[in-house]
Parts: sequence; C-alpha cells; structure tokens
Amino acid sequence: MSFAVTRLLVLQQLVLMIPKGLKETVRTVLFPPREPLAAPVEWLDAPPVRRQERQPLVSVVIPCYNYGRFLDEAIASVRTQTLRDVEIIVVDDGSTDGVTHEVLKALEDSGDVTLVRQENQGAPAARNAGLRLARGLYVCCLDADDTMEPTYLEKCVLLMEGNAGVSLAYSWLRVTGSEERIWKSESLDIDRLRYYNHVSISAVFRREVGLSGGGFCAAMREGYEDWEFWLRLGAEGHRGEVIPEPLVNYHRHPAAFMNRARKRHAKLFDNIYRRNREVFEDAGVRRTIRRGYRDRPVIDPFANLDDRRQYDQGRPMVLLVLSGDAPPGLEERISLTLGGGASLCPVRTGQVAESGRSPARPAGYTLGNILAAGFHGPFIRHLAVTRPVRAVLWFDPGPEPVGWAELSTLADKPLLGVVTLSGDAQPRGSGLRLMLRPDGSLDGAEPLVAALRA
Repeated sequence: MSFAVTRLLVLQQLVLMIPKGLKETVRTVLFPPREPLAAPVEWLDAPPVRRQERQPLVSVVIPCYNYGRFLDEAIASVRTQTLRDVEIIVVDDGSTDGVTHEVLKALEDSGDVTLVRQENQGAPAARNAGLRLARGLYVCCLDADDTMEPTYLEKCVLLMEGNAGVSLAYSWLRVTGSEERIWKSESLDIDRLRYYNHVSISAVFRREVGLSGGGFCAAMREGYEDWEFWLRLGAEGHRGEVIPEPLVNYHRHPAAFMNRARKRHAKLFDNIYRRNREVFEDAGVRRTIRRGYRDRPVIDPFANLDDRRQYDQGRPMVLLVLSGDAPPGLEERISLTLGGGASLCPVRTGQVAESGRSPARPAGYTLGNILAAGFHGPFIRHLAVTRPVRAVLWFDPGPEPVGWAELSTLADKPLLGVVTLSGDAQPRGSGLRLMLRPDGSLDGAEPLVAALRA
C-alpha cells in the first residue's frame, strides 16, 4: 500500500473513530464549507435531450438480494412520487429466501414493474443490469431497504433540466432504524471525494452519463462501488449538486451492506485508489476538472416536464406562495379551511434560513434549492398548467408577487388571491383576499371554499 493511500486512510480512520454525534462537526472543521460555485454561464435554447413519446422520464432501478421484507415499501415510495413519469426496474440478484420469492412473484403480476432475474453477482452488477434496460432520460438506483419522499424525483429532475451543466442531483438523507439522524450530503467536490463519500447512492443521474462511465464497477461487489462510481464520474468532469432537504430515507439496520463494508474499509478504499490513481495524485487534474464546470441554464426548463399526464390529476390543489417567513400556523390554518376539498402546496421563493433543529419532512417546494431565481415565476405557472391547481394565494406578496405576471397571461387561470395580516393594504389587482387575524383566525375564505366546491 502506497504512502499516499496510507495517509488518506489514517485521516479516514480518525474520522470513523469519532462518536456519531460529533462526526459532522469534526468533518466541518477538517473540511470547511466552500464558497458557492461561480461557474461561467452558457445559455441553451432547449434541453440537451428531449423525451420521446411514451418514453419514461426517469428509470428507478432497485437491486434486491433477500430484501423482500423491505421491497414493497420501497416500490410504494416510487409509485407515490409527484412525478409519475417513471418506470420501475427490480433486479433480483439471485435471492434465496422465501419471503423475497413471494414478493417478487406478486410483482410479476403488478403490470408496472419490470422484473429481471439473474444469478447472484453483487449489487453493482445488479444495478448495471437495470441501467442497461433503463429507457428514461434519468436513472435513480434505489436500495431495496430505502424509500423516497414524494417530491424527490421531481426536484432532482427539475434541478438538472434547469441547469444542463449538472449531471447528477441528490438530497440529504434521513437515517432511520437503528440510528436516527440527518446525513447532510454535499455537492460533489472532487477534492473531498478522495477522503470520504458525500454523494447519496440514490442520486439521480443522466442515463447517458452512467452508460458512458461504464456503470458501477462489478468487481467491487464487497462495497464502496457507489463511492468509486461517483469519483469516476467526477474525474470525467461531471458535476453533482445536492438539494438541502431530507428527501431519501436510508434504513440503517444490522444487516445493512454498508455496515459490513466499513469493516473492510482499508481494502475497499485501496481498490478505489488504484482504479482512480490520477485524480488522487494529480492536483493539476483536479483543478482542470473544476475549471471545466459550466452553468448551462435552459431557456425552457420545463420542456420535458410539461405533459399533464406526467402528474396525478386527482385531488385539487391550492398553491401558497411564500417569499419569506410565514407566521407560525399559517399553513395549518389554511389547510383546515380547505378541509378535504383540496391539498395545500407551499411554494417558497425567498431564502429560507437554516435552523439548528432537525429538518422536518419537506412539504411543497423551496425553489431556491432547485431552480435559479429567474425560473421561480415560470415554475409557478408550470404548476398551474400541469396540476389540478384551483387557486394560487400569495402571503404578504408586495407590489410584484412572484408568478403573478406569468399566471395573468393564462386563458384558463386559477383563482388568484392574497393572504395578508390584519390592517395590511391589499395589493392592486388582487381578487380574493384572506386576512389573518391576530388570534390566528382566517377571514374572507368563503369565495375560495365555494370555488373549490364548484
């Protein structure tokens, strides 16, 4: 083992020995946050790849080896995504237990799952089998014992459709089971990726990127194959960005493969090093990679996302647009007013201050996490056009509410209104006005409720 590998391993082992509650703090000291990336900008008229008729936008590949007891929940989380334009591919990696056989047999008759069976070859080979079959523009590899929050796939795709300079997108993880915490993954940093893996296994990546990179290294079936894959993609100049919301639920349990892989850390890391020696050893190569990053915003970032059939059209929606902090209980109060007639979808356009508390399960959209500011208004219009939106409300919007101009041009626009505090002036041009009283009550909602019943 070379001196360079030994030096990296010593630092990694020191971090691994730190108690779990202090690990993130120590890592922040050793690797302080970088300044936001300021990449040159190259505008594109259209997305680099257009979705074809009947082509799924996302392929979710789920490798499974004796994890039948978890599989139904993982698949259910894919079926309930806000973005429904998804194909599900389950790869049975030679499972031997009876429970898994029963679950897989039921999936064969489900009609919405492609089931692939192969002899046991390990998780990386199973992911590659699914990747080769995938038809989507994007691919997500979801472990059979993990789940996604409903907006995960949509937000990852939005981030990459809005910026073609990004090749993979992912979120923070909510660790559950034998351990409870938020793992704050980071945007792909080719320097730091030599020391620790900060990219989620459930990252959504462009299919052509995964195929051109050769997929996951099948020889690394003992673990860390995802770390090696992200490092290899990073070395090829592909950029990854994180959404700072816990949108994937990672199930930590004694049988989890990652727990076993950590016991072989030195051997597995040496394997990664030998396969990617240049990016580990040559600082000039890493500088060249970073200088090659580009922001490539797309003039119409919704070109692949503008079909109403890609989304559930069942329950009516009311959008609540928030440009700053809302009073405590506002969302709950409006939801109670709507009752069962519609679901409330918060859309946050301003900067949201990070609190020291553990992030709650995210509801709605925080647009600053996924789209450049210039796309916020068009996104609100996109929601109104592609979902069953009956009304859009702005809280304390100011003279030019984000999205108001875009919605005003629609021939068949939803009901537009504002929510203000008691005594605030009503913005010019607003029709419906709801007023939040100091006691938390909401006045003026009758026209909204009546419109939802119509």
